[in-house]
Amino acid sequence: TATTEIYTLSLHDALPISVFSTDEFFTQGGKAKYNFDPTKIAIAHGWNQNRVVAAMVKGVTPIVVDNTNVMLAHAMPYLEMARRNGYRVEFAEPDSPWWKGFGPNMSKQDEDKLVRTLMQKGTHDVPEVAIRKMLSQWEHDLPDKAKAQGF
Repeated sequence: TATTEIYTLSLHDALPISVFSTDEFFTQGGKAKYNFDPTKIAIAHGWNQNRVVAAMVKGVTPIVVDNTNVMLAHAMPYLEMARRNGYRVEFAEPDSPWWKGFGPNMSKQDEDKLVRTLMQKGTHDVPEVAIRKMLSQWEHDLPDKAKAQGF
């Protein structure tokens, strides 16, 4: 993933990096297993946003927000934090070979193949229906929409 690539580069250049993911909420307390609870997703996002803004206030850089922001509305809290705290925003879309064909005009057969691949490669046992929902909501032009709003 892009986060892995950034992390590897930071190790190579001895650059400290801070990665924040809402998923970490569901592995707190030393739990090795991901324990997702959909009733706590709003709390989890608030928890992660609080950690990110605290790091920004301290001047931590770079900051990576490793979330599945499929729409601009999902990314907006982080974009607003970045704006208020003087951070430059860069988007990293998936760049895996199996992702490259994903788009609004993807055939049903190719989408089914992508869903199977995502289910196989995923580490959190995300149900097929949730993956399909995320894919159907994906804003392919999210970086352009953010730029149009001044980010």
